Amino acid sequence: MLYTSSASKEWGDATRGLQMSTAKQAILKLGNKPIHTKNWRPQILVYLPLDENFQARHDRLLDLVYQLKAGHEKENEHCFINTTKAEYI
Repeated sequence: MLYTSSASKEWGDATRGLQMSTAKQAILKLGNKPIHTKNWRPQILVYLPLDENFQARHDRLLDLVYQLKAGHEKENEHCFINTTKAEYI
């Protein structure tokens, strides 16, 4: 009689592994190619103070950012509030 034993195998999710491998290969290929200027988009970070009602004090600054981005992309708006000050990004 012959007995065999083996450790349990956890193969994981094949689809997830394929996605990760594809993403890794795509990122590695980016390093070999020059970036064309039409594919570059600046990311603008704005610190904007809020008043006591959490309204933007300088809301025209947000209009300027919208114009600089030519209205093509929605701004990512976040608000970080501290007990002593609030800043609008």
